[in-house]
Amino acid sequence: MTAEPMMVEATEIKEPDFVPEEVAGWVEKLERGEDIHLQQPVTDQGQVVVSSVQPSGVKIVLPLTADGVQKGLHAKILDSVRWLAEWCVRIIKKFPGKVFYRK
Repeated sequence: MTAEPMMVEATEIKEPDFVPEEVAGWVEKLERGEDIHLQQPVTDQGQVVVSSVQPSGVKIVLPLTADGVQKGLHAKILDSVRWLAEWCVRIIKKFPGKVFYRK
């Protein structure tokens, strides 16, 4: 007595492109990756549960020089220096103005 596999159709649920009129005044759509800043910390019975993060003077130093990144981007895809250079470019794009090359 073996059970027959059952076929189930998969459906994708998408976020609607519009906001219903009833909630339009209450809802503010945020794009992905957008920073959320709290006006004041969230408290529960006098204890701070969530507070807004304020980074102070973050300075990121990459493990490669500018020349090393350029050489790494032209290396073979199987070389580890290629992936390190790709990672450096990703960090530069993610944190503009806060990233510096190694001297």
